[in-house]
Formats: sequence, structure tokens, C-alpha cells
Amino acid sequence: MIINYQGKSYFKLQSGEKIILIDPTDQRSFKSARIVLSTFYPSFEVDEKSRNPFFITSPGEYDIDDIKIYGKLIAYENNVEKIAYNVFFDEIYFGILPLIKKVPEMKNLELLEDIDILLIQSNASGYLTSEEIAKIIRQLEPGLVIPYFIENSNPSGLLKELNQENVLPEEKITIKKKEIVPNKMALRWIRAE
Repeated sequence: MIINYQGKSYFKLQSGEKIILIDPTDQRSFKSARIVLSTFYPSFEVDEKSRNPFFITSPGEYDIDDIKIYGKLIAYENNVEKIAYNVFFDEIYFGILPLIKKVPEMKNLELLEDIDILLIQSNASGYLTSEEIAKIIRQLEPGLVIPYFIENSNPSGLLKELNQENVLPEEKITIKKKEIVPNKMALRWIRAE
């Protein structure tokens, strides 16, 4: 599994020829993707009947080419639906949390229990604080945490909250299921391309 970070909440997950894009900002990248996920709706203009790529812009259960996705509405902020996803891809369970302003009730985060990797926002003004983000991480206990950035590109506050201040940025993350230690909450962060 190769994880690339493109900036904001835009990630690219790739295993072999299969590619999932999360919150892409560049429609040119759609050509190579099998699945395009959006954590907020409305987001971009799409042909929701398209099968290649398959667009997921709303809550529900999806099974595409042995990739299983469950999306749940967890917040409604500024007339925008905020959707969290549990994605099973290449034997790894990903939890994808949208950019939110308030900590959701734990019952709304149940779909993210027992995940291997959590993609979650880093602190930004007007959104969750480092303390609130760390609280969510501690409740979910993923093996690996990968933050995304809205304002600055340094998760120093979150690193401090999780006592992992010495973690340096990476260009990308290449990882296998067996390398993920359950419940470790190890934080790794990727420099935006």
C-alpha cells in the first residue's frame, strides 16, 4: 500500500493498479482512479452514474472490486454534509474523518472502531484543537495516524499532544498490514506534493 498526500484533505491510496482518491482537488487525476471518495457533500460536479472511476459522495455501503466502503454522516456544518468512511482496501482498514469543527458523539464514530490507519485533520483555527483531535485518536486507538493540514503543514501541536515530537515528515508512506501495530497510535505525516 502506497499513501501519497496532495494537500488539504486530498490523499491517494494505491495498491497495484487500484487507486482510491480522497477529496481530490484536481479532476485530471480522476482518469487513473478506480474510486473517488468525498468526505463533504456537495463537493465537486461528478457523473454519479460513472463506473470508472466510481464516485462516492454520500453515506452508504459500497463494494467495488473487493474494496469495501462504509460511509456515515457525522456532522452537518455550514450547509455541508460531513461524511466519515471506513474503507477496507488491501487487507487494511482505513478510517477517514472529515474536516469538522466539533467532536462528534462517540456513537457517530463507531464505524471507525478497529481501524488500522486513521486519516484525520491537524489543528486549524475554527476547527478541532490538537487536544480534541488527540482525544478522538485515543478513543479510536488506530495502529497508525496520518494527519492532513488545512492551514500550516506542521502537526507540532498534535505531535506534542501524542508525545511524538520527534516524528519527521515523509515523502510518502509505503506500508503492509503486518507492519501496523494494533492500537499503537503511531503518528506519521506526509509532506504535501
